[in-house]
Amino acid sequence: MAHRSTIILLFLALLFATPSHAIDLGERTTVVWVTQEWSFSGVSVDSNPFDLETTVRFVHEETGAVHETPLFYDGGANWLYRFTPTLQGTWRFRFHSPYAGLNGHTGVVRVNKNALLRPRGFLTHAGHRVAEMGQDARDLRGYEFNIFMDQTAYSPRLDAFGDDPVAAAEKALAYLEHAKANGFEIIFISVYHNWLKFGALRHTEHDSIDPDLTTFRVLEAIIASNTRGEGARSFVGVGG
Repeated sequence: MAHRSTIILLFLALLFATPSHAIDLGERTTVVWVTQEWSFSGVSVDSNPFDLETTVRFVHEETGAVHETPLFYDGGANWLYRFTPTLQGTWRFRFHSPYAGLNGHTGVVRVNKNALLRPRGFLTHAGHRVAEMGQDARDLRGYEFNIFMDQTAYSPRLDAFGDDPVAAAEKALAYLEHAKANGFEIIFISVYHNWLKFGALRHTEHDSIDPDLTTFRVLEAIIASNTRGEGARSFVGVGG
């Protein structure tokens, strides 16, 4: 999960086009735990862009493992989808959407072994215990899940990190260093109603019904910087 690779595919998705307009998106090669990103520009919708429902289904050829990820709106005329491979081998993907112009597109991701001596993957569980994935999703090891919640030195509120993703990431790394100095590697971030309006703590502080993209960009920068630079984790409190 240390790097991202982005390919921008420019095309006009005619939402009511015939299925014959399905596109072969080709293939790319990566390693386990390195997130892949695809960006679509020129997708035209008449309704709320946040309501565009499209799922990309990745299937691991060797084991039949399945991973589904949604296409999500990124502002303007841009949509993204991402995939973090959990197993070596060949993953084939296909778009599933009620909009004909976004249905049926296909592609391939070929995944090799991560060269890191001890790569750190997703958290899962083994029985009733928290486990961390290592070389791949089948390589599990015990993980001590302790969250640092010193709210005196650093406020965990997302908006306290500011609305600039770069500055927020730098502040989060300082927060993480403080946590590590106290024996922790998981920092706590509380979102509250920032989901819908950046800076909002309560529902009475906004009237938005759509996600606030600033919130997601700041949160993503914090999570990515902690994971990429320190191999640490962020615990996101979603309530509010």
